[in-house]
Amino acid sequence: MNIRQKLIKLALPMSLEGFLSASADFVDTLMVSSLGEVSVSAVGLGTQLFFVQAMTLYGFSGGASTYMSQFWGSGNLPGIRKTLGTTVACSLTISIPLFLLVILMPARILGIFTNVDEVITAGAFYMLYRSPCLIIYSIRLPVIMALKSIQQVRIPVGANIAAIMLNVSLNYILIFGKLGAPQMGISGAALATTVSLTAELVLLFAGMIIVKSPLLQDAGSYFRLNKELTGRLIKNSVPTTINEMMWSGGMSAYNAAYGRIGVIASAAVQAADIVTHIFTKTIYSVGDASLIIVGEQLGRNEKDMAWKAAGKLLKINTLLGVIGGGILMAGAYPLSGIFGFAGESSAYLIALLCIYGLFMPLKVYNISIITGILRAGGDVKYAMATEVSAIWCVSVPLVFISALVLRFPVYIVALFAETEDIVKAVVLTRRFLSKKWINNKVKDIVC
Repeated sequence: MNIRQKLIKLALPMSLEGFLSASADFVDTLMVSSLGEVSVSAVGLGTQLFFVQAMTLYGFSGGASTYMSQFWGSGNLPGIRKTLGTTVACSLTISIPLFLLVILMPARILGIFTNVDEVITAGAFYMLYRSPCLIIYSIRLPVIMALKSIQQVRIPVGANIAAIMLNVSLNYILIFGKLGAPQMGISGAALATTVSLTAELVLLFAGMIIVKSPLLQDAGSYFRLNKELTGRLIKNSVPTTINEMMWSGGMSAYNAAYGRIGVIASAAVQAADIVTHIFTKTIYSVGDASLIIVGEQLGRNEKDMAWKAAGKLLKINTLLGVIGGGILMAGAYPLSGIFGFAGESSAYLIALLCIYGLFMPLKVYNISIITGILRAGGDVKYAMATEVSAIWCVSVPLVFISALVLRFPVYIVALFAETEDIVKAVVLTRRFLSKKWINNKVKDIVC
């Protein structure tokens, strides 16, 4: 099977999953937007801690995927299982303190992002109803990454699609009080997310049992610690965890700046983010497939093939970014009417969508190199240093100065936020061409 065939086999179902998931988020936002701009802002800011947690775990699991995909290429199934067990344990260690934090002080967490009392009150209840997701996600994400690494993508895709359908249905019922259910508003949206995520986890394990996944074989191997593997895994995953933690922290810092511009600005940003998410989540799935394909070849020690595959995948992904960005800019005006915004908020939303569409190819290019290519070869420290420096040394200071000192409109502030991708593109291109990221990380590990 050639690279293009394998990409289609892996990326198509993963892209469908990404598209449906982001589309469901979009529908959920439309439901919430009917409740008013305060509700949109409360949900957007109330999800920030969950977003940081999700990206942190994605970082740790991404570091683990380097080993799982290369173990799959070398045929080392015990190594995959031991990597998965260690990843779940570390994820729970990160998530349990966050869960307790949300339970004990949700209003204080919201106070970091906004000083509007209405938003804080509504967002605090939203966070409480959604808090169990912090624990569920710690198991769900590593299992999904492991299934994708061994190329059993139909199980997570099928489970996710079923969970999406359940989530949309429950959102409609609980937000608006349909079919005899209480009208819970945005708290109903949070409860729907918790129930659907729980259902997805159950379906994942059911699917693994049905197909007799190798992940369920020799369950005792999850508890037999391999010190060498654990040490290498943590060493590889800590930079990716810091990378995603600092990246998501940077995105939350942007939102904190936007939230202090005003409720209208914050609501426009949340709406623009959810629309853009449909495009980026679909395209980023190809980046995840890139990690699997390149990592498998490196596990087989086929370094020349890995280099050629990475180049082809990077071109395909960037082209998809150009197409997605063009569609987003062309549809900015009609999309703005869907949310029921008017006047200033509508103008802000159109401007933001055009900015996001313009920079989408560059953003997709950078993500493809960081999460797909460099991580496949375990070149995670370089990726981390590039991303963290670009965000925290360049973009975050520019965003806060432009928003809080110069008092620029939100769309100008958003332009300053995009400077991170310009910096990253220059640095990452040099690293990609150097070939220093091409490494076999599992050739001397015995499990």
